[in-house]
Amino acid sequence: MRRHRNGRGLDPPLDEHTRSDIPVEQRSPRDRGSSTVEFVIASAAMVLLLLMVVQVGVWYHTRAVAQTAARHGLDHVRTINGSPSEGIDVASEFLDQSGGGLENRNIDATRTAAVSSVTVSGRVVSILPGVSFTVSVTVDAPTERIEP
Repeated sequence: MRRHRNGRGLDPPLDEHTRSDIPVEQRSPRDRGSSTVEFVIASAAMVLLLLMVVQVGVWYHTRAVAQTAARHGLDHVRTINGSPSEGIDVASEFLDQSGGGLENRNIDATRTAAVSSVTVSGRVVSILPGVSFTVSVTVDAPTERIEP
């Protein structure tokens, strides 16, 4: 134990006392149970913070899954014999296989002579009550074509 200059243990200054320094008989009745309330409030705040971190992780993962699904769909839209409906089917199949992280999803594909694109959007599964996050990912690439 660390000792003070005068050889005694470390004492708080005379004008500052902690609850443990004051005998139980001399404490105010209003202080009864206050540490329990403080613990409950702090615990709730820590759980909320943990859930927020997990929610951000779920959003990030769902965004990566949506981007991969859009990329798979785009691979079928942009080929020479590809079509937007084929790209939508492939992206939808990928999302079905990857789990239910994206709710109310919408997949849209377009193809022009120069550029093809696929957009995947939807709502992320919510861990926090009353909080809703959405994801919308668009990928595009040049449409394959044969030029003379």
